[in-house]
Amino acid sequence: MNLATSLKATFSYFFVFLWFFFAGNVWAAKEAEIMKAADKNLQNYFYKEAMKQYKQLSQVASTEYMFMHGEIGQIKVSLAQGEFKQAEQISKQIPALFRKQLPNYKQLSIEAKMQIKLWEGRSLLLQKNTKEAYNTLSYVMQQGAGEVRLEAQFYAAKCLMLSRQWGNAATLLSEVQRKTDNRNLEFEAYCAQIELLINRESWPAVNRAFSQYFSSKLQNSKNDQVIHLLQITMLTYQNKFEEAISTYDRYLKNDMKTFRRIDHFVMLLEFASNMTSNNHEKFARRVYSKLVVTAGTDALRRLALLKMAYASEETAKRYLKQEEEQLSRTWLLYNASDLLKYIETYSNDPIVGELYIKLATTYNKLGKKEEAETSFILAFNNKLASKDVKYQAAVSLYEMSMDDNYKLADHWLNNALNVTDEPTKQLQTFNLRAELALKHDFKDKAAGIYEKVLTDYSALKSTTEYREAKLNYSTTLAKLEDYDHAARVLEEYIVEYPQQKNIDQLLLLKANYHLIDREWHLCVKTVDKLLENYPDSPFCSEAVLYAAEASIESNLINDAMGYLNKAVDTYPDRKHLPKALYLRIYLNLVFKDDLIPAVSDKKTFFAAEYYNDLPDRGAQVCMLIGDYYAQKLNYKDAISYMDEIKRVIPNSKKVSLAAYMGAYYAFLSQNYELARLKLQDYFDKYLTGSSSHTQALAYFLEGDLFSELGDYKEALEAFDAVTKVTSGSKLYYAAIGRSGDMHFSIANKSENPIEAREEYNAAVEHYDQIIKGTSQTTNLQLKAKFRKALSNLALKNQDLAEEELLSIFNSFDERQQNLEWFYYVKSGYKLAEIYKMNQEWSKALMIYKQMAESQNSFAQDAFERVEEIEAMIKPAELEQ
Repeated sequence: MNLATSLKATFSYFFVFLWFFFAGNVWAAKEAEIMKAADKNLQNYFYKEAMKQYKQLSQVASTEYMFMHGEIGQIKVSLAQGEFKQAEQISKQIPALFRKQLPNYKQLSIEAKMQIKLWEGRSLLLQKNTKEAYNTLSYVMQQGAGEVRLEAQFYAAKCLMLSRQWGNAATLLSEVQRKTDNRNLEFEAYCAQIELLINRESWPAVNRAFSQYFSSKLQNSKNDQVIHLLQITMLTYQNKFEEAISTYDRYLKNDMKTFRRIDHFVMLLEFASNMTSNNHEKFARRVYSKLVVTAGTDALRRLALLKMAYASEETAKRYLKQEEEQLSRTWLLYNASDLLKYIETYSNDPIVGELYIKLATTYNKLGKKEEAETSFILAFNNKLASKDVKYQAAVSLYEMSMDDNYKLADHWLNNALNVTDEPTKQLQTFNLRAELALKHDFKDKAAGIYEKVLTDYSALKSTTEYREAKLNYSTTLAKLEDYDHAARVLEEYIVEYPQQKNIDQLLLLKANYHLIDREWHLCVKTVDKLLENYPDSPFCSEAVLYAAEASIESNLINDAMGYLNKAVDTYPDRKHLPKALYLRIYLNLVFKDDLIPAVSDKKTFFAAEYYNDLPDRGAQVCMLIGDYYAQKLNYKDAISYMDEIKRVIPNSKKVSLAAYMGAYYAFLSQNYELARLKLQDYFDKYLTGSSSHTQALAYFLEGDLFSELGDYKEALEAFDAVTKVTSGSKLYYAAIGRSGDMHFSIANKSENPIEAREEYNAAVEHYDQIIKGTSQTTNLQLKAKFRKALSNLALKNQDLAEEELLSIFNSFDERQQNLEWFYYVKSGYKLAEIYKMNQEWSKALMIYKQMAESQNSFAQDAFERVEEIEAMIKPAELEQ
């Protein structure tokens, strides 16, 4: 029933009521005038004036009729404006107010009481409080009579429809249609029957009902609009959106003023909402805009404008999910426009603060950071905004500045603290301040905040925020490298919150802190606690590795092996098994010199394909075993392990090094042909992915290989290649020295004197690079000096050669602890040989005697040479 019809029906009822109780009396002129003006304003949608006049009528009423007219008028205005709770409160206050206003009346009449309950039930129904509404209306159905009872029955049916009790609702509506003399109530019941059929998706019955209406006594132009609205509702239910749009355009778009009743207005809003959700957002926006313009009350206008804003937000989100960024941006702009319009129009509405938050969020999505910041500030400063809104605004402003401006971000967190009196939010804000400090590397400040929070808010120990603060405090202490304190805080947490799901993970973390802090015993103790209390935890496999490492550091090798065996046999976790296998191999090789477990572990390792998770660890295992074989001079097996890396773990970063090592082991085994093939395999497949150091090693090995095969020119190119991929290192100078050796060897074998001289000079140049480029005396430098001396001898530069040989020979006394005897001996013998050739016997004897005085194996040979010279040469010649 619309408001005008309801007013007319109530008016008629009260004529009967007045006649029955007050026959013969004449209304006071003032009361009649106020009533007439109020009713007119209600019919014309001037709700503010109508409400004022109905209140005045109640205050001056001299009869029950006038008093009730004023009170029910206030209820009607409240309902028309969407103030359902207010309408309920008015209806409940009527009896007490009546006794106060009209003390001469003992009590309200039964008819008046039924009217009050009817309007109370309607108010509850509009609040969706269907259970209480139905109980109230049932009372009227039992105690009331006539049209009041039928109206109660109609609204009770509405309650049943909301509860989806379709059968009972249909029975009540049918009875209302049969018995009522009120044409408007009959039409309302008819429409409700159609709504019921639509909800039950009884489409043939719905279509029959529409057809019957247009040939019934209920038809008129005003009712037609409502029927068309129901047709649109049906088409929307059937997903016939194009037909719904067509029906709206044909019958409704030019006469929206018909829908002043809140229930019909809401149906149109729901229609627009459904169209938005079904990709007809432009049409929906047209409907919303029309409703904003034609709304009969300010409350409905607000509702339409808000719905339009939320619809544009929903559309923007949908387009964003569909990756239609430009369309999403367009609807975000609509959303911002709608929100601004509401805020500007209803600046005194308490909801404005919340809408500023939404507006700021929209601006953020549009990339308008300055506008977003301004909107958040306006939300924070809005006088009508709730504390929650102000808090949300302050936290949002913190988030906007947290990356770039520590002071500003901390300022807004301080504001957030000031506007909230909720301890939990305060605690959460302090947590944010600590996180902010950590973000800007103020670890000490963050730790101080957490420490204070845990003291000041100890009453909130049961909250998530407090637990998070405690965990974060421990983590912060760890960042400060105070692992002992971090572990103690973590232990407190574990004791205080034993029922938390992540205790096993925290025990692992605590063990790690002890491991880093070198508290080996505490690390093992914590791991044992984890294994005992949480044997099925996924963190056990990592924990036993911590215990193994702590045991190794404590030199408890058997304990370490026990934990490693547990890691392999009890907790075969793919992630940590490779490390466990690696450590077990390491212990067996280094501490037990036992190869068999290493080989066994390696086979297990590859058979289970754990290398897929940690390919570099797998390669390291193989290289460790290969090196073990190489040290035992078992180059065949050493090579096989390098081949295993290439075959099984081709994605390892160490595969290029393995390719080189295979060639190197083949070279050491003097299988030069195999070394050549493996080296060529390295250059063909692995050179590009190698480090510069590995490349240098490979070129150096190639040079040594060519040198052994007597191909000195090829070797020379290889050694030159070393110097192109590395510089300044020991390997760099070693390659220069080997290049000098190659020039020396080429010269030594050349039958062309000119070529030989050029090659010797080239050798001298290379040796000089080493002598001048290395500041300390090393074996490499001694070798360069020695080879330079030999080159000068070949070039007939005997004085230069003697000078180099003497510098080597004399350097031994100073550096005998760091240098090999080899070049000392070689230089000594070569000097003695030169002196003997020149018959400088005293100099030769001096060299041999100095060598003979040493405590090494060649001393005896030097002594014998001294005796030989002394026996062969006359004393006079020695004196010379």
